Amino acid sequence: MSELSEQAKLAYIQERIKEARSRIILGFIIIVFGVAFLGIAVVFPFAPVATWIEGGAGVFLCVFGLVLSLFYYSDRNLLLMQLKGMATKTPTCSNCGKPIPQGKYKLCPFCGSTLEAIRPPTLTNDT
Repeated sequence: MSELSEQAKLAYIQERIKEARSRIILGFIIIVFGVAFLGIAVVFPFAPVATWIEGGAGVFLCVFGLVLSLFYYSDRNLLLMQLKGMATKTPTCSNCGKPIPQGKYKLCPFCGSTLEAIRPPTLTNDT
């Protein structure tokens, strides 16, 4: 990912955050189905074999959904931290590569080259 531009890196991370969010929701939906299976097993205890199968499936779905949600939740948090770090990155000179100190500079204080409108990468509201 090092050969991508800063904007491309931001877009890539934002896309991965969206994917993680949708998989977290999928995990919660799986948990709901697991609870439904457990509910069926409790409400209809007269069919012992079906009760064990539905109860076991319910427990499995609940655990699987929880693990899936927690995995993607932690992945999403890591991506958000990475995105925050990129957004607060100090702008650099395109000529010498040194970080530009805070202030309004038209020329690089190190090499004297003209600075274009340097702004740190921005975040969009959909993250």
